[in-house]
Amino acid sequence: MSSHKPKTYDIFISYRRDGGAQYARTLQLMLEKKGYRVFLDYDELVDDKFSAAIETAIRHSTIYMIVLSKGSMARCANEGDWVRRELEIALDAGKRIVPINPDGTFDGIPDSVPADIKRAVEETQFSEINFGQALGPTVDLMVKNRVKPYVRHPQARLWQMVALVIAIGAAVALTIAFSKQREAGELRHLKESVMFGGVPISWSEDVTREQVVAVQEILESLREIKGGAFSQGAVPDADGNYSDLVETEFETPAMSAVVGDFYIGQFEVTVGQWNAIMGDTREGDPKMPVTEVTFNDAKAFAERLTDLTTRMFRLPSEAEWEYAARGGAQQESYTFAGSDNAGDVAWYAANSGGRLHSSAQGDLRPGCTSDDLFNMSGNASEWCDTQFEPYDSDEPRAEGVQMVVRGGNYDSEPYELTVTHREPSDPETSIPQLGFRIVMPK
Repeated sequence: MSSHKPKTYDIFISYRRDGGAQYARTLQLMLEKKGYRVFLDYDELVDDKFSAAIETAIRHSTIYMIVLSKGSMARCANEGDWVRRELEIALDAGKRIVPINPDGTFDGIPDSVPADIKRAVEETQFSEINFGQALGPTVDLMVKNRVKPYVRHPQARLWQMVALVIAIGAAVALTIAFSKQREAGELRHLKESVMFGGVPISWSEDVTREQVVAVQEILESLREIKGGAFSQGAVPDADGNYSDLVETEFETPAMSAVVGDFYIGQFEVTVGQWNAIMGDTREGDPKMPVTEVTFNDAKAFAERLTDLTTRMFRLPSEAEWEYAARGGAQQESYTFAGSDNAGDVAWYAANSGGRLHSSAQGDLRPGCTSDDLFNMSGNASEWCDTQFEPYDSDEPRAEGVQMVVRGGNYDSEPYELTVTHREPSDPETSIPQLGFRIVMPK
């Protein structure tokens, strides 16, 4: 017969594996970091039988802590149920019961559960643990009120044997390791949850959480545009003359164009998305469109998206941009993107207050295209991945390489906001009025 003295514990943690295991494991680690001796059968047992080791651990623990996850008490109505047997032993041994409510999903105790168990749990105040940003403070409060008054001498042998500096270093290392492990798990789960068209994303190995969140935002904002043929450029009125809003030297004559199916961003790329994807630290409201980007900057953003996701991203061609601004396959006949009235759909010189406006829903103009694209007219002008050429071969070409800019901006006059208006711009141009929108071919 063994003469070994049973190991004693400060806290015994009981839980249901289906719903409470993760919470119990996290509590164990946090309590052990504070110096408490914790029994958790996840570590202590090697088989699936309710063994004498569990009863011994309960009887040699000061506190019996039970994690109340959804449905965790329902099976306590059954004789032989593990959690029920643990509670019966804890009550028989007169242990202090500490119920933990980790996520607010606990749905109570059925009346079919023995009255002494039901009473012991229900009549004991639950410790609300917030497994989010408030995890540390809520665990600290629970320890202060429910553990410290009854566990007088937490395990602290290590702290007595080593110098304070070494101990602090060990604690920091443990915290960092635990934090990294938790962050890695969260990132893995987040990556697995992001899909497009029901297909998972094939992420780059070095992708960060911030990049995954930004990519998810961009993917959720993509709107499918069914391709087709359309007349690109301005057409004359019935009398053969052009509207006063048309710059004929740039926007005429109209020509036939065909685009394939593609996806385009509902909003202009934001400061927050730029900083996350590019690892940059641009100042400003993260919901504001990112501007002061050159054409090459905008292309680099699209290429970085492609590298991170193995999905093809790029800037829109001029034809794709105008086709989308006109309503895509529906080809609306509006002067501006979504309306004949600039004030309905655009932030421009007459109403913008001389500033950009956020891509947050509350700061958008109420109108948009039939494909739910916002700010195709106004707010920030947008780069297109097309070299500028006059539609009319008789018009002189600009010197050097010029890229097409579309859409007008918060400083523009109405003629600059039309769906046909186009401007040439040096690819190295970087001004507060100029941003971009992203495209993904289908």
